[in-house]
Amino acid sequence: MLSLETTKSISQDDLEQAKSEAQITESDWKNQMLMANSAAAVARLRAAELAIAKQKFRDCEIRVLTPTLTGNPLEEIYTVSERLVSEGTLLRPGTEVFRLVLGRTLKLRLPVPEVHSSWIAVDQKVMITTASLPEGRTGRVAKISPSIERTTRTFIVEVEVPNEDGKCKPGSFAKASIQVGVSEDATTVPLSALYSLAGINKVFLLQEDRGREVQVGIGEQTSEWIEIASPSIPRGSRVVTSGQRMLSDGAPIVERALKQVPGVDAPASGMQKESPTGTSEAR
Repeated sequence: MLSLETTKSISQDDLEQAKSEAQITESDWKNQMLMANSAAAVARLRAAELAIAKQKFRDCEIRVLTPTLTGNPLEEIYTVSERLVSEGTLLRPGTEVFRLVLGRTLKLRLPVPEVHSSWIAVDQKVMITTASLPEGRTGRVAKISPSIERTTRTFIVEVEVPNEDGKCKPGSFAKASIQVGVSEDATTVPLSALYSLAGINKVFLLQEDRGREVQVGIGEQTSEWIEIASPSIPRGSRVVTSGQRMLSDGAPIVERALKQVPGVDAPASGMQKESPTGTSEAR
């Protein structure tokens, strides 16, 4: 319309009206832009509030590590053994909330004497028994401590024990036996046959109705038997199992049978002077 004004093709009133409409349209456009910018600012504010809320929600989540004791972490299940807070409690970072256990694979830490350090290796089988599981089950050596505890002269062996059935309870006391070797010709005698005096270990062999004193070096032992590491004792030798403190080398021994209780087998016993002694065979 400004170009038409130069040729006097439009009236002045039409031109002024067009200018007014253009100003109104521009003002409306600016107003719409302000409203759009305001809406965008509100959207950004709401997005920031949403991000803050999501972060607060994440901060309220309690997460645990993914278990790595087995090849498939999904097979492991955490069990809550103790809950230390109540619902609605305000927690600080580092507050202990739950105590969790991995029930399907248990970990047993064993203090092993220093003398056995060269005999223990990773993946060795370990026989585990507990008060609730006297039949025992087999675990494996998973880790071996590289250092020796100075005060106890022991090192820690970590054993993994499978517990798919859940019969072993976390926190139980356990006894473990690690087989470090097998000897086909080991000589063993009953534990009661060993007589110790002033740090000297000895046994009395029954030979031709006399007791022969033999100083011995001992090896491994169980609750009933003990290994004679040195010297070599012939298989089937008879050893005295009681009354050794009243015996001396070469003292005569007269055997006599114990009174039998009906239905019960009793070992043979002997007598030296009027002091009863028992005998048993070396194996």
